[in-house]
Amino acid sequence: MKNIKLIGILATTLILSMSLTTFAQGRKLKQKHIDEYGTKVFNYEMNKVFPIILEVLKNNNFEIELERKEKGLIKTRRKVISTTGIGTSSNTAQFTSNYRQYIVTIDESNQNETKVILKPRIFIGEADLTDRAVWVINGPAGEIKIWERLFNEIDERL
Repeated sequence: MKNIKLIGILATTLILSMSLTTFAQGRKLKQKHIDEYGTKVFNYEMNKVFPIILEVLKNNNFEIELERKEKGLIKTRRKVISTTGIGTSSNTAQFTSNYRQYIVTIDESNQNETKVILKPRIFIGEADLTDRAVWVINGPAGEIKIWERLFNEIDERL
């Protein structure tokens, strides 16, 4: 019985290590990145921008966990971005998933200007790694490109 527990603990540790290796070449996502690339001002009222942000997130397979238009807040559920598994013994395996989530703040600073901040979060299983050096900032799959794509999708619908 002790061996089975030990195998489970070792498997969990190995899966977490493998998942962390996925992000090992990462950098920390800093507020300056969010301010420069994850923030955009649209020349439209919040009433027009808010539902389009919801639409774009849903079209990118994010489920909405919370939407509070009066507070200018949208929170997505965690979306699986990858899964890692390892065999733990004969005919069994243990898996862990990596997730992405967005916290979106929307502020109508002026009558026809709406500021949108897309703040991503990263999880491995239940562990929140958002503040760790796990981010790919540049490159074709980096955060800057993801922000550009999402903001372009919002622009196209406005």
